Parts: sequence; structure tokens; C-alpha cells
Amino acid sequence: MRKLLVQKLGSSLVIIVVLLLGVSAVAEAKVSKQFRALFEETFVPATPDEGFVTAQADLKMDKVKTFIVIEKEGVIPAGRAFYMFTPQEYEYRGAVVDGDRVKTRHGKIYTFLPKGAIMALVSDVYSGRHIYLKMLSLRSIPSSLHPKMEETRAAVMLGFKFDKSVLKNDDIDTVRSTIDGWVKPFKTYTEAFTYSEKIKIPPKTILPE
Repeated sequence: MRKLLVQKLGSSLVIIVVLLLGVSAVAEAKVSKQFRALFEETFVPATPDEGFVTAQADLKMDKVKTFIVIEKEGVIPAGRAFYMFTPQEYEYRGAVVDGDRVKTRHGKIYTFLPKGAIMALVSDVYSGRHIYLKMLSLRSIPSSLHPKMEETRAAVMLGFKFDKSVLKNDDIDTVRSTIDGWVKPFKTYTEAFTYSEKIKIPPKTILPE
């Protein structure tokens, strides 16, 4: 009886593994090397480093190859560093642009990114018909939803969905125009900072009663 149960469990595990592998294969983005090269001319991913993984490590500016400025006010949700006595690993909250809106999963949102926030591009992620920009704020950003929450850097995996033909035909112009207006990439921090200062919304001044 026990032997038969083990055999059944073993078969089930094999089936599960096969199904998972199948799902993984479907999720792979069918983009060419040429498209990736064109895309990453503008959105150059950072050199891998622990500073992009956990708040316990310093974020090294020399690892950042693309500085991204957020161009929308308060619509892109972001996660934060998990907190256990001190900040730990970053939660890169997944979010997908859908027209003028952004969709995200259920659960507690740390903050909505302010216009002008400067982010480090950690990596470009190609999945199915989506391209995601994995980004981490250069500085701590206070929560726009939970004012008493401890501040950490904000982390987001911002996705853009495209028609199959766009990626199949290496239509980089359509991809860039879709992303334009949401985020703006720069090669240097100085360029990003200058642009950020031009577009960011100043904090409201509270007059004494």
C-alpha cells in the first residue's frame, strides 16, 4: 500500500514539474536578440549587485547604467523593503500599464511614486507580450498611504503590454512611444536630476491658522 502511494505521489510530482516547465516556456517572451539590443541601447540594465536586492547593502551608483525619472504623479504603485527590526529585501511590486491606468495585484501598497522621482533601472524583464522595467528609487520615499510607516527605497516592476506583432516585428518605435510619458531614461544622474527638478511637483505649503 505504501509503495503504491509513493508511486502515485511520484507520478503526480512528475506531472506537476512538466506542467510548470510548460507554463515557464509559454511565459518566455519571443523577442529577438536584435530587439533586445535596440531596447537596451536606451534602457541599459544595471550591473548586478546586492544593493538592488536588500536594504542591508549599499546602493552603489557606479552600478547604475540608466537613471529613470517618473513622469506621472501618484499612479505607479511601488513596494518597499520588507521590515524585520531593520529593512531587509526589497519587494518589487508588479504593475502593468493599461491605457491611462495601472493595474496591480491585491495587497498592501507601500506608496504611489511621485512625479520626478529618480529610479535606478535594475533590469529589463521580457515575459510573454510584456516588457517590465525593474526599478529601485535612489533615495527613500515616504509612503503616500501610510504616513507613520518607516521610510525605505521604493521598488517596482513596471510592465507594458504589446500586441504580438509589435515584438515579432521588432517594432522598437511603438515600444518606445508606449513607454514615453510614463518614464524617461537618462544615461547620467546629472541629466536625470536636472529633468526631475523641472517636472516634479513641489510639496504643498501649509499656512499657519
